[in-house]
Amino acid sequence: MSEKTAADERAFDAAMLRIFKRAKDEVGYYRESYWHMLRTHRGVETARALLNSPLPSDGFTELWLRGRLDLTVEALVLQPEWGPLFAHEPDLLQAARDRIAQGAAIQMPKASNPKNRRTLNRFELRKRSSK
Repeated sequence: MSEKTAADERAFDAAMLRIFKRAKDEVGYYRESYWHMLRTHRGVETARALLNSPLPSDGFTELWLRGRLDLTVEALVLQPEWGPLFAHEPDLLQAARDRIAQGAAIQMPKASNPKNRRTLNRFELRKRSSK
């Protein structure tokens, strides 16, 4: 691994940690499993694991419910500065684009009970993502 690649990966680690902290501070979303993945596998491998999954992660779904797709791993990997880290993984980048587009396009179903609304939203997002 080149010195530049190592520096880019460290910068990406920091960016992944920033979105974690912003989600906690700005919308009250905290996911211990994401924090554990970052500590264990670092940023690039965490992003790969989440994006190679056939369904959106719980974190993506929760941030979609809160109207903050900008705080998702999907949105982060699509930022131009991280392009070199994922340049040889077009399927991963396409998965990120597809999830963001699907999440932005899905209307939240109406439900009278906020708890039911959350369940319906998660079901709808995952159902449409698996098509």
